[in-house]
Amino acid sequence: MLNHKILITIVTPFYNAIRLLKGHFDKIKSLIKHTSIEIIYVDDGSDDNGFNYLKEKTKNLYNAQVFKLKKNCGPGIARNLGVKKANGHFILFLDVD
Repeated sequence: MLNHKILITIVTPFYNAIRLLKGHFDKIKSLIKHTSIEIIYVDDGSDDNGFNYLKEKTKNLYNAQVFKLKKNCGPGIARNLGVKKANGHFILFLDVD
C-alpha cells in the first residue's frame, strides 16, 4: 500500500512495444515525480524486452508499477488489470504510442 495520497493513476497497456516504451517513459517520467500521480504499465503478453526494461526503470519509484499478463489478451484486458491495481481517485488511459 502506498503511503502518499494518489489522485491520478495513468494506465498504459502495451504489447511488443520496446521501441516505443523508451521514448514514452522519457516523456512521462516527469509526471512520476509528482507524489499525487502514479503510473501503471501493463504488458499484454509481449515477447520482447519491454517488461524488463520498465521493471529496471521503475525499480526505485514508489508510484510506478509494471505488471505482465501471461498471454496476449488484448488492450481491454490489460487496461482492466491496470484499473484493478490503481490507487488513484481518477484513472487516465495513455497508450504507449
